[in-house]
Amino acid sequence: MIAGVKYILADACKNHDCGDNNVVLLYAPAQGRIDGKIDERGRVTFIGQSPANLMVALNRLWKTEWRQDR
Repeated sequence: MIAGVKYILADACKNHDCGDNNVVLLYAPAQGRIDGKIDERGRVTFIGQSPANLMVALNRLWKTEWRQDR
């Protein structure tokens, strides 16, 4: 839940190159909306017209998924 909206989280990466090529997606089924963050070797692209609070959440989720010590 982000700002009262239920989202489904999905993430994926390029095989054998996850650290440099990955994506985090948030899907809001009730709104039929997808927002996301793609990182291609440091070049970031956002999907959708995310409000500020959703961009903050995408950045946090991306960092948790792809920049944590494993």
